[in-house]
Amino acid sequence: MNFYLWLIFISFAVYCFLLPLFRKISLKHGILLKDKVSLVGGPLLAVIFITVGFFALLASAGVSPQILGIFGASLIMLVFGILDDCRELSVAGKFLLQIVACSALIIFGVRTRIVGLGEPLNILVTLLWTLGITNAFNHLDVMDGVAGVSGAVIASAFFVISLVNGNIPVAILSACLFAVISGFLVFNFPPARVYLGNAGSHFLGFVFASLAMLISYAPLERKVALLTPILILGFPVYDTLFLILARLVRNKVPFRKSNDHLVLRLMFLGWGKRKIALVILFWNFIFFCFALIVGYSSNLLGAAAVCFIVLASLITTKQIGKIAVND
Repeated sequence: MNFYLWLIFISFAVYCFLLPLFRKISLKHGILLKDKVSLVGGPLLAVIFITVGFFALLASAGVSPQILGIFGASLIMLVFGILDDCRELSVAGKFLLQIVACSALIIFGVRTRIVGLGEPLNILVTLLWTLGITNAFNHLDVMDGVAGVSGAVIASAFFVISLVNGNIPVAILSACLFAVISGFLVFNFPPARVYLGNAGSHFLGFVFASLAMLISYAPLERKVALLTPILILGFPVYDTLFLILARLVRNKVPFRKSNDHLVLRLMFLGWGKRKIALVILFWNFIFFCFALIVGYSSNLLGAAAVCFIVLASLITTKQIGKIAVND
């Protein structure tokens, strides 16, 4: 455990030390800015995660081809995100570039291995899963602190589950990810002094989707446990489904920007950004708790937990959907 504590401390300290320097350069030269706020938070997070994670793996569990695939493919996603931050890409262009990164991931053997589906369908599921989570996390990043607190809980959830299951490489990467996201939150918690940018939010979503596929969640007889990664990433998934539904109900294009995000609706109620960020933190923690129940209980209890959280989500959707928004 001391190894993980040192890993978290080093990753956190390096990020907090370097971020002010990169932020100063960004502001001075007008590089990667949005509304006069620097977007270097995401790229720096990605570089430190990959660098520290790589050397931590070398010192302990070793670096497998799958991990190298995650590093390489996530760097591709990072570069595409930086391009998007510099000059916004079209929706079609974004999806095309994301498919390139997902394809690189699959080539290195990172994919779902659901028994009974066969390789072609597993590859299709991998593509849909990775694209879905990547864009879900990107859609989540619309307010100070929201993506950060969500990412911190998700990373800690993967750390706990991978540690319990004895998956040391994923535990190391999850601990490193938790540390750099926590460092980012120091500067992003309302009022934000730095943003993730599209580069950072796409990168995090892509890495989370990738790590989720490296963990074995349960034996074959406990099929309900396959829902564990969906629940760990439950809030970004729910937020995206809410957004799509809300826009379809109002005859809006699901992928076009508007002010009907879940967290923005809470702002229309008069809630402050800090309060919203803390509520989202708690919301992610609830999904984490239900993921543990589903992952480590009987099929019956797990199914009951899934039904409960689906019902609770539907009730929440109905209530929040009543909040009026301005386009």
